[in-house]
Amino acid sequence: MDQTDPIANYLQIRDELKLYDESLAARPELLVLTKYELPNAEEIATKLEAEAGKPVLRISAVTGKGLPELIRQTNDLLKQTKSEEEKTVFRRIVVPEGESEEET
Repeated sequence: MDQTDPIANYLQIRDELKLYDESLAARPELLVLTKYELPNAEEIATKLEAEAGKPVLRISAVTGKGLPELIRQTNDLLKQTKSEEEKTVFRRIVVPEGESEEET
């Protein structure tokens, strides 16, 4: 992968995730375009949003643009994911003594 076609690179990564494990591709994601200070970055971001069907965060390490929003959205996503994990229900199964299938 290289920087020649960021949209094709994104789509390739999504396809590889699906091939490896569908559940990975189903997880929430943040789509981030770096090097936003470059001249054609807005055009790429707009095309990527259209192709991906989701918003693209635009950031620049050089100017600092978008970094606070990236941190906020990352934090929100982590909180949401943790909250969903906490909803997992566990049920305790009690096996009366002597009825275990395990051999001792």
